[in-house]
Amino acid sequence: MKRTQEPDGLIFAWKTRSRSVMHLVFWGLTALGILAAFLLIFKVIPPRGRQVVTSAQRLIYLDPADPSARYLINRARDRSALIIPSDELAASSAAAAQYPLFRPSFQSFEVRLKEPRSMSTDVALPKIFSPDDPILPALPPATAAIAARVGTVRLKWNFSGSLAERAVRRPPELGGITLLEPSRMRVRVGVAANGRPVFVMPVSAGDDPATVKSLLEALKAMRFAPAAEAMEWDEASFTWEVEKGGA
Repeated sequence: MKRTQEPDGLIFAWKTRSRSVMHLVFWGLTALGILAAFLLIFKVIPPRGRQVVTSAQRLIYLDPADPSARYLINRARDRSALIIPSDELAASSAAAAQYPLFRPSFQSFEVRLKEPRSMSTDVALPKIFSPDDPILPALPPATAAIAARVGTVRLKWNFSGSLAERAVRRPPELGGITLLEPSRMRVRVGVAANGRPVFVMPVSAGDDPATVKSLLEALKAMRFAPAAEAMEWDEASFTWEVEKGGA
Protein backbone atom coordinates (compact mmCIF):
# COMPACT_ATOMS: atom_id res chain seq x y z
CA MET A 1 0.00 0.00 0.00
CA LYS A 2 1.48 3.41 -1.17
CA ARG A 3 1.77 6.23 1.19
CA THR A 4 -0.03 9.32 -0.03
CA GLN A 5 1.85 12.65 0.14
CA GLU A 6 0.23 15.19 2.30
CA PRO A 7 -0.66 18.46 0.59
CA ASP A 8 1.69 21.31 1.52
CA GLY A 9 -0.74 24.09 0.71
CA LEU A 10 0.98 25.31 -2.56
CA ILE A 11 -0.81 25.78 -5.84
CA PHE A 12 1.90 24.06 -7.79
CA ALA A 13 3.59 20.96 -6.47
CA TRP A 14 7.20 21.94 -6.74
CA LYS A 15 9.45 18.96 -6.23
CA THR A 16 12.51 19.68 -4.19
CA ARG A 17 15.61 17.62 -4.81
CA SER A 18 18.61 17.58 -2.55
CA ARG A 19 21.90 18.80 -4.03
CA SER A 20 25.05 17.17 -2.81
CA VAL A 21 28.52 18.73 -2.53
CA MET A 22 29.99 16.14 -4.84
CA HIS A 23 27.69 17.27 -7.56
CA LEU A 24 29.14 20.81 -7.38
CA VAL A 25 32.70 19.55 -7.32
CA PHE A 26 32.14 17.50 -10.43
CA TRP A 27 30.81 20.39 -12.51
CA GLY A 28 33.55 22.70 -11.24
CA LEU A 29 36.29 20.36 -12.34
CA THR A 30 34.56 19.95 -15.71
CA ALA A 31 34.56 23.71 -16.29
CA LEU A 32 38.26 23.94 -15.39
CA GLY A 33 39.06 21.17 -17.83
CA ILE A 34 37.21 22.93 -20.65
CA LEU A 35 39.11 26.18 -19.99
CA ALA A 36 42.43 24.33 -19.96
CA ALA A 37 41.56 22.72 -23.27
CA PHE A 38 40.86 26.18 -24.80
CA LEU A 39 44.22 27.44 -23.61
CA LEU A 40 45.96 24.50 -25.25
CA ILE A 41 44.07 24.73 -28.53
CA PHE A 42 43.92 28.52 -29.01
CA LYS A 43 46.65 31.15 -28.68
CA VAL A 44 45.92 34.72 -27.55
CA ILE A 45 47.84 37.26 -29.64
CA PRO A 46 47.72 40.87 -28.27
CA PRO A 47 47.45 43.75 -30.80
CA ARG A 48 50.67 45.42 -31.79
CA GLY A 49 51.05 49.10 -30.94
CA ARG A 50 51.88 51.75 -33.49
CA GLN A 51 55.58 52.14 -33.92
CA VAL A 52 56.67 55.64 -32.94
CA VAL A 53 59.57 57.04 -34.89
CA THR A 54 61.59 59.42 -32.77
CA SER A 55 63.47 62.22 -34.43
CA ALA A 56 65.57 65.02 -33.04
CA GLN A 57 63.93 68.44 -33.11
CA ARG A 58 65.78 71.70 -33.29
CA LEU A 59 64.71 75.27 -32.63
CA ILE A 60 65.88 77.78 -35.22
CA TYR A 61 66.14 81.41 -34.12
CA LEU A 62 64.92 83.82 -36.81
CA ASP A 63 66.50 87.24 -36.81
CA PRO A 64 63.97 90.00 -37.75
CA ALA A 65 66.82 92.02 -39.23
CA ASP A 66 67.17 89.41 -41.99
CA PRO A 67 64.61 90.12 -44.80
CA SER A 68 63.93 86.42 -45.51
CA ALA A 69 63.50 85.62 -41.80
CA ARG A 70 61.25 88.65 -41.33
CA TYR A 71 59.06 87.43 -44.23
CA LEU A 72 58.62 84.03 -42.55
CA ILE A 73 57.79 85.68 -39.20
CA ASN A 74 55.16 87.96 -40.77
CA ARG A 75 53.60 85.08 -42.70
CA ALA A 76 53.33 82.98 -39.53
CA ARG A 77 51.67 85.91 -37.73
CA ASP A 78 49.20 86.37 -40.58
CA ARG A 79 48.22 82.72 -40.44
CA SER A 80 47.78 82.88 -36.67
CA ALA A 81 45.51 85.93 -37.06
CA LEU A 82 43.54 84.21 -39.90
CA ILE A 83 44.51 86.98 -42.32
CA ILE A 84 45.76 84.45 -44.88
CA PRO A 85 44.55 80.80 -45.03
CA SER A 86 46.81 77.89 -44.32
CA ASP A 87 48.10 75.57 -47.06
CA GLU A 88 45.52 72.86 -46.26
CA LEU A 89 42.64 75.35 -46.38
CA ALA A 90 43.88 76.85 -49.64
CA ALA A 91 44.17 73.37 -51.19
CA SER A 92 40.64 72.42 -50.11
CA SER A 93 39.27 75.71 -51.47
CA ALA A 94 40.98 75.14 -54.81
CA ALA A 95 39.56 71.60 -55.00
CA ALA A 96 36.07 72.82 -54.15
CA ALA A 97 36.25 75.48 -56.87
CA GLN A 98 36.41 72.77 -59.56
CA TYR A 99 32.84 71.69 -58.81
CA PRO A 100 29.78 73.79 -59.70
CA LEU A 101 28.30 75.80 -56.86
CA PHE A 102 24.85 74.68 -55.79
CA ARG A 103 22.30 77.47 -55.88
CA PRO A 104 18.73 76.69 -54.81
CA SER A 105 15.88 77.87 -57.01
CA PHE A 106 14.27 79.78 -54.12
CA GLN A 107 17.36 81.79 -53.27
CA SER A 108 16.08 85.05 -54.79
CA PHE A 109 12.59 84.77 -53.29
CA GLU A 110 11.67 86.73 -50.18
CA VAL A 111 8.70 86.40 -47.86
CA ARG A 112 7.26 89.77 -46.91
CA LEU A 113 4.04 90.97 -45.36
CA LYS A 114 1.45 92.52 -47.59
CA GLU A 115 0.58 96.14 -47.11
CA PRO A 116 -2.59 96.58 -45.05
CA ARG A 117 -5.62 97.60 -47.01
CA SER A 118 -6.93 101.06 -46.17
CA MET A 119 -10.63 101.76 -46.36
CA SER A 120 -10.11 105.52 -46.61
CA THR A 121 -9.66 107.09 -50.03
CA ASP A 122 -6.88 109.63 -50.33
CA VAL A 123 -7.75 112.67 -52.39
CA ALA A 124 -4.87 114.70 -53.78
CA LEU A 125 -5.62 118.33 -52.93
CA PRO A 126 -4.17 121.09 -55.07
CA LYS A 127 -1.30 123.05 -53.56
CA ILE A 128 -2.36 126.66 -53.25
CA PHE A 129 0.81 127.89 -51.58
CA SER A 130 4.38 126.99 -52.34
CA PRO A 131 7.23 126.96 -49.77
CA ASP A 132 9.11 129.43 -51.97
CA ASP A 133 6.29 131.99 -52.05
CA PRO A 134 7.01 135.11 -49.94
CA ILE A 135 4.76 135.45 -46.91
CA LEU A 136 5.00 139.24 -46.61
CA PRO A 137 5.59 141.76 -49.36
CA ALA A 138 8.99 143.32 -49.71
CA LEU A 139 9.70 146.46 -47.72
CA PRO A 140 9.99 149.70 -49.65
CA PRO A 141 13.45 151.23 -49.81
CA ALA A 142 14.30 153.70 -47.03
CA THR A 143 14.25 157.31 -48.11
CA ALA A 144 15.45 160.52 -46.52
CA ALA A 145 11.86 161.70 -46.07
CA ILE A 146 10.94 158.64 -44.02
CA ALA A 147 14.08 158.96 -41.89
CA ALA A 148 13.35 162.64 -41.25
CA ARG A 149 9.80 161.83 -40.24
CA VAL A 150 10.80 159.05 -37.85
CA GLY A 151 13.71 160.93 -36.29
CA THR A 152 17.09 159.90 -34.93
CA VAL A 153 18.03 158.19 -31.67
CA ARG A 154 20.91 159.48 -29.60
CA LEU A 155 22.40 158.61 -26.22
CA LYS A 156 21.63 161.22 -23.56
CA TRP A 157 23.66 161.71 -20.37
CA ASN A 158 22.38 163.20 -17.11
CA PHE A 159 23.79 164.04 -13.67
CA SER A 160 21.62 163.64 -10.60
CA GLY A 161 23.66 165.70 -8.13
CA SER A 162 25.47 169.00 -7.97
CA LEU A 163 27.01 168.67 -11.44
CA ALA A 164 23.54 168.90 -12.98
CA GLU A 165 23.49 172.65 -12.11
CA ARG A 166 27.07 173.29 -13.23
CA ALA A 167 27.55 174.74 -16.69
CA VAL A 168 29.05 172.47 -19.33
CA ARG A 169 31.45 174.07 -21.80
CA ARG A 170 32.27 170.93 -23.78
CA PRO A 171 29.66 168.10 -23.79
CA PRO A 172 30.77 164.47 -24.36
CA GLU A 173 30.74 163.01 -27.89
CA LEU A 174 28.46 159.97 -27.60
CA GLY A 175 27.51 159.61 -31.27
CA GLY A 176 29.37 156.34 -31.96
CA ILE A 177 28.66 154.69 -28.61
CA THR A 178 25.79 152.17 -28.44
CA LEU A 179 24.71 150.86 -25.05
CA LEU A 180 22.54 147.75 -24.96
CA GLU A 181 21.15 148.54 -21.49
CA PRO A 182 21.76 152.22 -20.73
CA SER A 183 19.57 152.12 -17.61
CA ARG A 184 22.09 149.82 -15.89
CA MET A 185 25.09 152.01 -16.72
CA ARG A 186 26.29 154.23 -13.84
CA VAL A 187 29.55 156.24 -13.84
CA ARG A 188 31.11 158.06 -10.87
CA VAL A 189 32.69 161.38 -11.97
CA GLY A 190 34.97 163.67 -9.95
CA VAL A 191 35.48 167.19 -11.42
CA ALA A 192 38.27 169.50 -10.24
CA ALA A 193 37.97 173.26 -9.65
CA ASN A 194 39.18 174.07 -13.18
CA GLY A 195 36.25 172.07 -14.66
CA ARG A 196 38.22 169.07 -15.88
CA PRO A 197 37.10 165.49 -14.90
CA VAL A 198 39.93 163.97 -12.87
CA PHE A 199 38.26 160.79 -11.67
CA VAL A 200 35.92 158.68 -13.90
CA MET A 201 35.02 155.17 -12.77
CA PRO A 202 32.06 152.90 -13.69
CA VAL A 203 29.87 151.95 -10.75
CA SER A 204 27.73 149.40 -12.63
CA ALA A 205 28.19 148.28 -16.23
CA GLY A 206 25.99 146.07 -18.39
CA ASP A 207 27.86 146.19 -21.73
CA ASP A 208 31.07 144.89 -23.20
CA PRO A 209 34.39 146.32 -21.97
CA ALA A 210 35.19 148.05 -25.29
CA THR A 211 31.96 150.09 -25.18
CA VAL A 212 32.48 151.01 -21.52
CA LYS A 213 36.02 152.15 -22.28
CA SER A 214 34.83 154.41 -25.10
CA LEU A 215 32.16 155.88 -22.81
CA LEU A 216 34.71 156.65 -20.07
CA GLU A 217 37.05 158.36 -22.54
CA ALA A 218 34.17 160.51 -23.81
CA LEU A 219 33.33 161.59 -20.24
CA LYS A 220 36.99 162.44 -19.54
CA ALA A 221 36.93 164.82 -22.53
CA MET A 222 34.10 166.88 -20.97
CA ARG A 223 34.79 170.37 -19.69
CA PHE A 224 32.77 172.12 -16.98
CA ALA A 225 32.80 175.74 -15.89
CA PRO A 226 35.32 176.58 -13.11
CA ALA A 227 34.01 176.44 -9.54
CA ALA A 228 35.23 177.30 -6.06
CA GLU A 229 35.16 173.73 -4.73
CA ALA A 230 38.40 171.76 -5.14
CA MET A 231 36.60 168.49 -6.06
CA GLU A 232 32.97 167.93 -6.88
CA TRP A 233 31.48 164.42 -7.12
CA ASP A 234 28.42 163.20 -8.94
CA GLU A 235 26.99 160.11 -10.67
CA ALA A 236 26.08 160.05 -14.37
CA SER A 237 23.22 158.03 -15.87
CA PHE A 238 22.29 157.41 -19.52
CA THR A 239 19.07 157.04 -21.52
CA TRP A 240 18.05 156.83 -25.16
CA GLU A 241 16.34 159.94 -26.55
CA VAL A 242 14.46 160.12 -29.85
CA GLU A 243 14.65 163.35 -31.77
CA LYS A 244 11.52 163.61 -33.91
CA GLY A 245 11.88 165.05 -37.35
CA GLY A 246 9.51 167.28 -39.20
CA ALA A 247 6.17 165.95 -40.63
